[in-house]
Amino acid sequence: MTASYHTHVAGSGVHAMLLAAERSGLSVLGISEHVFQFRQARPLFPDATLEGPLLDLTEYVNEVRYTAAPGVQIRLGLEVDYVPQRHGEISALCAPHPWDYLIGSVHAVDGEPLQARRRADLRAAWTCWRRYCEVSEQAVRSGLFNILAHPLRLARTLPPPPYLEELLGPVLAAARQTGVAVELNGADLGADAVAQERLILWCQQAGARVTLGADAHHPGDIAQNYPLAAAVLRRRGIAGLTGFRGRLAVAEPLPPLPGRGTQAV
Repeated sequence: MTASYHTHVAGSGVHAMLLAAERSGLSVLGISEHVFQFRQARPLFPDATLEGPLLDLTEYVNEVRYTAAPGVQIRLGLEVDYVPQRHGEISALCAPHPWDYLIGSVHAVDGEPLQARRRADLRAAWTCWRRYCEVSEQAVRSGLFNILAHPLRLARTLPPPPYLEELLGPVLAAARQTGVAVELNGADLGADAVAQERLILWCQQAGARVTLGADAHHPGDIAQNYPLAAAVLRRRGIAGLTGFRGRLAVAEPLPPLPGRGTQAV
């Protein structure tokens, strides 16, 4: 199969996710727990909702690095919230560890979580989209991240403007210039496949790299919507995906189409 670079383990553990990856046929499993899930980062994210017990960052790094399974390569990652005002502190927290990649995520705009931004006023919604894209571009240009996660996540709570391509243009141009890969997110693909296919088209036009991550929080989601991803990527003429090892880009194959070696988890 192919790789997933977006996997959370706080709820189920590394071993359970690895077993699910083996059963699904994944060849590369990137483990990328939320930074706020670790006790070392908790002072920076005191209000973030935990998905399991607090973890120790050093123990997490060691467990992921020294876990092995036949046929599955494990990559060490972290999903890191981009918060402009705390970026220096967050970067310092990440610095000592030998990451294969870091995922940058925008989960809040101007201090307000995305899920809290539910407004009927289209003008306010579209203003928020503009800020969301501005912050996303800052994240890409920050120099900390290898992957920009779920660039259309705000669409879950606010309708995007008709000029969304224009707003995302600087984000994708920054991704091309910096080598940051733009994520095709399995969870968001299931929510709105049409919007995700437009995102892939815009990445192609901008010359930005594309990576694939299931955004799995449970073993059953380890390769969620990968058959749909396979169809979308082939329809758009994508020849291959981008992954990371030792913070350097590596090539990853497309997921197979349904019926070509895929297995149910």
